[in-house]
Amino acid sequence: MFEGNLVKIYGNFECVGKNSKNSYNIKNSGPCTVEFLDTKQKIRFQLPDVVMSGILMGTMQLYLHNSMIFHDKENELKAHLTFDSNKTDIVKGSIYKFNKQKLQLDTSIPINKAKDISYEICSIKGNWQSSMFFDEIKVWDINEVISATKANPKDKNKVL
Repeated sequence: MFEGNLVKIYGNFECVGKNSKNSYNIKNSGPCTVEFLDTKQKIRFQLPDVVMSGILMGTMQLYLHNSMIFHDKENELKAHLTFDSNKTDIVKGSIYKFNKQKLQLDTSIPINKAKDISYEICSIKGNWQSSMFFDEIKVWDINEVISATKANPKDKNKVL
């Protein structure tokens, strides 16, 4: 558990590794929770799996695999990010209102097969090693500092 002035992070996170000839796969199991102490809002999250290849020979590479899910039960909000399984750094996803009766929290299900979407709030796409876009608006770039107001041009007073 981690606790600061504004946030508490806790959960049952476990990394299980598996070796193969020239790679190492890490399965991340168990949800964790971020609790914002000023609002009492709780967001559960599950991390994607990790694949490292080229451990003994060749070019060493690291890929994220499957999905990363953020789940706000109280507000019925979910962010679902799927990492390309073809060993690239492409990520696609969505922030959406979920259908309680169809809620899916399995990280092996890609966003394009999610059955719990009531309606989409915004789409997410990008490259997890360089830049991310929410509804075509760049919100993160490894090579530049993006202010919250620049990332949210629709409402300069609202921070993402």
